Amino acid sequence: MKMKVIVPVATSAWNDEIGTLCSTVASSLTTIDVSNIDKGPTSLECEYDEAMAAPHLMASLKTAECQGYDAALIYCFGNLGLLAGKELLRIPVLAIGEPAMAVATTIGERIGIISTLHYARRNRRRVQLFGSSKIVRVSPLSIPVMGLTDRP
Repeated sequence: MKMKVIVPVATSAWNDEIGTLCSTVASSLTTIDVSNIDKGPTSLECEYDEAMAAPHLMASLKTAECQGYDAALIYCFGNLGLLAGKELLRIPVLAIGEPAMAVATTIGERIGIISTLHYARRNRRRVQLFGSSKIVRVSPLSIPVMGLTDRP
């Protein structure tokens, strides 16, 4: 199997680490290639950033399908472009947020989500769309996404 992992931001800051993480859980028969979008925001902090990234993500997804990938993974907890990608492509399209919430609901009675900035409302809306009453809180850390790359 050949899988394309697309990070929907215009920076490669996380690509190597994401590739390593994905490779540790993938079958030895699976090839994983990680890339980011060419244009758009360097982080997804709000709805506006997501709207600016979405067209570039769709183009990257379509390119992956044309290049013969068997599946595509959108590396975004907010599931950016997931439904549109499923409509656009004939190959399976996944995102990391939906399965993370699904697994959490099977092992926890009360589940919280930690987000980066005060835009927790957009995460609450997504949780409501997911439909789990077990997810009871979304708490922001007040750290921008790019601040997460600042390591001592």
